[in-house]
Amino acid sequence: MSFQGNTLITMTTASTITRGEILSGAGTLSATLRGVGVCYDITDTDCVVAIDGTVLIELGATLTAGATVKASATGKAVASSTDHNLIVAVLLEGGVSGDLVAAKVV
Repeated sequence: MSFQGNTLITMTTASTITRGEILSGAGTLSATLRGVGVCYDITDTDCVVAIDGTVLIELGATLTAGATVKASATGKAVASSTDHNLIVAVLLEGGVSGDLVAAKVV
């Protein structure tokens, strides 16, 4: 699977942010703010964030392909069927908590 052609931005974040976590516009992890994208790559305190395209996203629960996801309080992808304004991505494959799976940022 190719991850070329993503729209990327750089954000200053906490050093605890890891690849695959969903970030809010403030560069933080939040379950109540809509995520702007997914941490694509990290260097020191800067995170390259994919705001469009296909990315690897870290699951916070067991989910199936096609699930719409939002961020948990720890930045992991969890199902979102009612909080439509918080949806960040659609899973292209399923997995269990802790897996990095392909997702399309929306």
